[in-house]
Amino acid sequence: MKLEVFLFLFALGLAFLSGNISYFIHDDETVDLNNIDEIQKLHYELQESMSPFVRIDLNNNYSTPAHFELLKPLDYRIQKNKQLLLDSSQCIKSKINQISSKYVDKEALWLAYLCDQVQMLPSSYFKSPPFMHPSGQSYAFMNYRLQTERRARINWLENYSRFMHLSELSKLKWSQNKEQRFLNNQSPELIGKILQDEKLILTKHYYYINTGHLKYYVQTKEKAVRFFERARYIVTTNFKDCSLKVATTCWSRQPHNLKSILTQSSYMIFAVTIVILFITAKGLFSRFRIRRYEEERKKHALRLLTHELRTPIASLLLQVDQLNERLSELPEDMVDDIMRIEGQIYRLKHLADRSQSYLQTNNKDFLNLNIEKIPSMTAYLDSIRTEYKDLEINININEDFSVLTDPYWIKIVIMNIIENAKRYGKAPIQISAKRKETECIEINITDQGEIPFSNLKSLLKNKHQNSKGLGLGMIIVTRIIKELGGKLTLENFPTTFKIELKEVHNDQNIIS
Repeated sequence: MKLEVFLFLFALGLAFLSGNISYFIHDDETVDLNNIDEIQKLHYELQESMSPFVRIDLNNNYSTPAHFELLKPLDYRIQKNKQLLLDSSQCIKSKINQISSKYVDKEALWLAYLCDQVQMLPSSYFKSPPFMHPSGQSYAFMNYRLQTERRARINWLENYSRFMHLSELSKLKWSQNKEQRFLNNQSPELIGKILQDEKLILTKHYYYINTGHLKYYVQTKEKAVRFFERARYIVTTNFKDCSLKVATTCWSRQPHNLKSILTQSSYMIFAVTIVILFITAKGLFSRFRIRRYEEERKKHALRLLTHELRTPIASLLLQVDQLNERLSELPEDMVDDIMRIEGQIYRLKHLADRSQSYLQTNNKDFLNLNIEKIPSMTAYLDSIRTEYKDLEINININEDFSVLTDPYWIKIVIMNIIENAKRYGKAPIQISAKRKETECIEINITDQGEIPFSNLKSLLKNKHQNSKGLGLGMIIVTRIIKELGGKLTLENFPTTFKIELKEVHNDQNIIS
C-alpha cells in the first residue's frame, strides 16, 4: 500500500514539474516595453554580482564642454617644436596686432610669448579655456615642451597635466589612472557617445551602463552577454528585425533549446530533481523486490518446515495413543509426564496446522483467528499452570468469568511471558485476571525479578543475545496482542506484564 501511495505521489510530482517546464518552454519569445523593468533589474544584478572592468567618471577632470576638447580626437598635425610656428613675418604681424587691437586673444598671446614679446604668462592662462591651440596641441603641453630642465618639466606636469589632451598624457606616460588609459584606447565614436551621456553602449569588446552624469560601469562584452544569456536575452548592435531598442543596443529573446535550458539554474534544479526522483524510485523498487524475494524465501522455508513437521508429529501422536492404552499399567508420575508430552505434541500440531493454513492462503492477517468461548477463565489459566510443574505459579481471580477470544493465541502469549519470567525473573509468578468493563478483560503476569527497562518500547529495541528465542518472543507476543485488538504494557518493581483485551466477535467462527 505504501509503495502504491509513493508511486502515485511520484507521478503527481512529475506531472506538476512537467507542466511547469512546458509552460516555460512555450513562453513568449518576443521582447517589448513590458520587459523594460526586467532589463533594468538585470543591469542592477550585473553591477552587484560582477566587479567592473573599469569605472568611468568624467566629472572630476572634465566637468565643462571646454574640458571635453581634451578628450576629443586630434584632427590636426601636431608640431614637433616651437620653431615650426615662427618666422620674422609672423612675429612682426603679432606686434602690429597687439598695437592695433584692444583685445588680444589666447592664440595671439601665445604667439607673442613665443616671439619673446611677452616675458611670462600667468598660471591662469593654462587653466582657463580654450585649452587647445588650433595646431592640435594643448597650451599646457606646448609650454611643457619649452621646458629644458628635467625638474622643471616634472613640476609643470604635477601642476598642469590635467589641462593636457588625453593623447598627450598617454604619450608622456604621466601618472595616468586606469580610467584615462582605458579612454585613450577607445574610438572617437565611443568618446563621442560617452560625452553625449548615452544610457547603454555596446562595442566590440565592452558593455557600458550609464550610472549618472558622465559616469559609466564598464564590463567586458563577453561577461555581460553571458550574464544576459542566462536570462534568455540576446544583446546586439544589429537593429534589423529588432524586438526592442534600448539606447544603442538591440534586445531580443533567446529561443529555448537544450543548451539554454541546461544553462538556467531553474532548469538545472528541475533536471537534478528528476534524477534524484529517478534514483529514489529505482532504489525503492530494488528494495521492494529484495524484500519480496526475502519474504518468499522465508515463506518457502516455513512451508517446507511445516510440511516436514507433519510426519514426525503424526508419528508422535500415534505413539502417545499407544501409551494411553497402557496408562493403567504405568506409575502415576509417569502418567503425568505422558500427559504433558501429549499436550506439547498437540500444541506443536496446532501450530503446524495454523502455519500451513496461513502460508497456503493470500490472507494478509498475521493470525488466522478461531474465536471460541472460554467458559471459565480460572480453569483456562489452571490448565496452562499444569504445564509448569517445576515452577511456582499462583492464580488469583476473585470472580470467575467467561470470554470470547482465540484461546490458542492467548495461550501462546501467556506461555511466552511465563518463559521470560522463568529465564530472567524470580519465582513465584502471579497470574491475575479480571473483567474491567463490558467485553474487556485484563490479565496481569507478575514475577519478583527486576527488569532493566522502563517500558515495553525499550525492551523491544534491546537485542536479547542470550535468549534461546533470539529475542523474538516478546516481538511475537506484541504482534499477537495487536492482531487481537489488545494492548500490552510493562511495569517495574515488580516486573508486571499487563494484557488488556477486548472480546472478539466473529459469529462465523465462534465455537461454543
